[in-house]
Amino acid sequence: MSTDSKFTFYLHSHRPLIDVIDLQWSQDKLPNESIGQSLSIDTLVSISDEFDELLKNRPERNWGELGLNDLS
Repeated sequence: MSTDSKFTFYLHSHRPLIDVIDLQWSQDKLPNESIGQSLSIDTLVSISDEFDELLKNRPERNWGELGLNDLS
């Protein structure tokens, strides 16, 4: 093996990883008041409908507005 391939093998070889998560940290639990409420289906549908309305009212861009005619 050339020295370049040995160095590449050293960089990308399987080496043991450092354990950064200790047992106490992995067993910690959040208090219930810290957990947010999930959105209901009605709320998601409402947000989706509002977004669809915004897209309908948005003016359509033409190729000329993008300045592509100026490119040569």
